[in-house]
Amino acid sequence: MLHRWAPLVADVISRRDSFVRVLDRWCAARARLGLGPSAQQAGALLLAVQVDESAWRALVRPQRRNPTHGDLVAALGGVLDEEEAAQALLHLEERGAARVQDDGAGPWFEAEIALEPRVRAHCLALGQPALAEEPATALPPPQREQVARVRELYGRAGGGALLVAIRGPGGTGRDTLMRALLAMARVPALSKTCYDLRAGADRLEPELGGFAAIWDARQADPSPDDMRLASAWLARSPTLAVAVLDRHQDVPEIAGRQLVLLETDAGALSARADSWSRVLHQRGAPPPVAGAAAELLARRSRAGIGLAARAVQMQPPPLPDQPGDLVLAVEESLSALARPSSTRGIVIERPEVPLARLVVSPSVGAALEHLLALARLHPELEALSGRRGVKALFAGPSGTGKTMASRAVASELCLPLYRVDLSAVVSKWVGETEKNLRHALEAAEAAGAVLLFDEGDALMSKRGEVTRGTDRYANLEVSYLLQAIEGHDGIVVVTTNMRANLDSAFLRRFDVNVDFAPPTRPARAVLWRQELGPVAAAALSEPFVQALAAAELTGGNIASASRLALALARQGGGESVSEADACTAVAAELLKLSATVQAAQWIARAKAHVR
Repeated sequence: MLHRWAPLVADVISRRDSFVRVLDRWCAARARLGLGPSAQQAGALLLAVQVDESAWRALVRPQRRNPTHGDLVAALGGVLDEEEAAQALLHLEERGAARVQDDGAGPWFEAEIALEPRVRAHCLALGQPALAEEPATALPPPQREQVARVRELYGRAGGGALLVAIRGPGGTGRDTLMRALLAMARVPALSKTCYDLRAGADRLEPELGGFAAIWDARQADPSPDDMRLASAWLARSPTLAVAVLDRHQDVPEIAGRQLVLLETDAGALSARADSWSRVLHQRGAPPPVAGAAAELLARRSRAGIGLAARAVQMQPPPLPDQPGDLVLAVEESLSALARPSSTRGIVIERPEVPLARLVVSPSVGAALEHLLALARLHPELEALSGRRGVKALFAGPSGTGKTMASRAVASELCLPLYRVDLSAVVSKWVGETEKNLRHALEAAEAAGAVLLFDEGDALMSKRGEVTRGTDRYANLEVSYLLQAIEGHDGIVVVTTNMRANLDSAFLRRFDVNVDFAPPTRPARAVLWRQELGPVAAAALSEPFVQALAAAELTGGNIASASRLALALARQGGGESVSEADACTAVAAELLKLSATVQAAQWIARAKAHVR
């Protein structure tokens, strides 16, 4: 009885007519799925039952839709013994290539079994995965060289022997490079993130469809378990295995595969200019406009080819015909493309504060001019000195113009200002502060923004002796920020009221140290007229303005007092600030400073002016 179907099995397995291509695809899929010869024969019989009418009628009784395990074991009896046939069917089920069709109740030999629909569709060439397409954006020369290197290794060792790791910061063309590699290998891709693998991997893919397994770990913090899952997933790839990583992430280890590490970066000034010129020209910008705009964009940001292409694609046609207008439009897109997680803890400003508005001493003005000169030329200086970016320290008492000077620097450079909100960046969880700082630095670097750490001494305080468990982690945060700021290729401004609290290692790394002092009496008079404005200050005599300047207030206090005086004037129905309004405003600021005696004197002067 067991040998009843032997002629049918032999005929199905050896047939080379209408089934030749179907069986060849099954044999190829069986090899990729890691099934043995016995499972190959059992699967071939199941496939024949589902695509050949004679096999169907021979093995499936009318009252059933599919053959049972017992039917198949009996049919395979001419080729395999009963135990081998049963093991082959179990192997098909364990691998996911076949599935039981009922609820599993009752004897195993009586349960119906069928080939997994995806396996059947693959063997019949139905719904085959699409091959990877060439990237729309032309690759820059460094990435073309990387693709050529992988092509040589791929041809020499075979795709199944390679693990390609593409690592770099966001926007540097990692997706473009990955698409180019897949198009070179002419294979479809199946991508999984850390979260996908945690939910469980598909038992059939990527082997069945011949996919290149992609592990996308970007914007994640892989744990040791994630690395283990990634290694198992990438090892299953029948062709190229590709890991796409952020620049701080490690590459999974896979035994038997040669690691090819491809680092992506925005590159030097000339490489960035070439990338911008390519994408602008591709979008339709005339060569002279594209060349001038590309040079400006390369100087003002460190966006790579990927971020550049996305920013330019966001521009509606036709593109502006003036390089300056085109640069401003593209930079708006660069800011919009920043990931929300990257800008968490950042207040984005586009200040319009001319440098001439600052009322500072000549030494401070000269230091700010030095900072602007370094900021404008730092791409060329990096090639000469090897030192990346420009770092400045603004130190001085509160209200002396440190934050306003930062806004003026950003305005003069026509760059956005990314102000770090320490309350959102600093976290009680170990490692979260460093991660938030890393995101802030990467976002500012890609957008070319001026990064402002207001009250930076809170993050950059002196490292001390470890006496408690928390001291160790506080020291780690300071050490991380020290390294991150030194490697930041952009403009960083740190303001502090307490310079002595900063770690000495930070002080050495600042290119410009600017000491802000409280304004002198003549400077306070200028600040009063500037903050009030010509219309509002028209009713105030020069002797009275000089009297206002006698009150020892900082620029920030004068700005607050002027705002209150303007509000009092509007409340009274006038445009000009009266002397009583100004005296009341000065008294309010002195009360905030706990100068109650002086405040009482100004209140008395305000009442006298009212009378």
